[in-house]
Amino acid sequence: MVRILGFIAAVGPVVFVLGIVAAGAVYPGYDHVDQMISELGGADATHPWLQNMNFVLFGLSVVGLALALVLDAHRLLAGAVLLAALGIFGTTLEGIVHCDSGCLGNTAAGQAHLVSGLFGFVCGITALFLLARHWRNDPRWSAHARLTRRLAWLALIGLIVFVASDATPRFDGLAQRVFVAPLLVFCASTGWRLFRLASAPAGAHDREAAASAA
Repeated sequence: MVRILGFIAAVGPVVFVLGIVAAGAVYPGYDHVDQMISELGGADATHPWLQNMNFVLFGLSVVGLALALVLDAHRLLAGAVLLAALGIFGTTLEGIVHCDSGCLGNTAAGQAHLVSGLFGFVCGITALFLLARHWRNDPRWSAHARLTRRLAWLALIGLIVFVASDATPRFDGLAQRVFVAPLLVFCASTGWRLFRLASAPAGAHDREAAASAA
């Protein structure tokens, strides 16, 4: 199960990015720098189902990654719970509750879309910090803990810039993509690591841990 969920999480971000590109290609006049990702599935989109399906599938892959982390650790992790919240509120629900015209939050559904996304993003960033702290003394994960911590800081800074970009709306889309990128890298790299760990022959984990400790 860990191996399967890890592989899905590893390819999920790649499929998600390709889905954004495809949805943007069939949205006349869409600007990736100026417009947010959610607009691809919002009120003005010509083919909203494409991005909304993209949101749901990627969200489920993130929830699967959280489950794989719990199974790998053999106990419930606070970071994994918050990561699942990112998958549920920051992505899956984004494909179910759609943004309004321009993602301005002028309707009840549009407001719910924005609030759900922000809550999920905050949960996701917090998850990265907690997981990095949990892994720092684990020889199997110590190297990944350092990467996770860096990605958490990049995502936090990106979120602050994204929120501040309301003052310069022409760059909303670019600011959002810069913020989302570290979360995508985390999901892909963590999923791939889980896949490799679960696929390794018996004893390989101990050798890797010894090498990391050295």
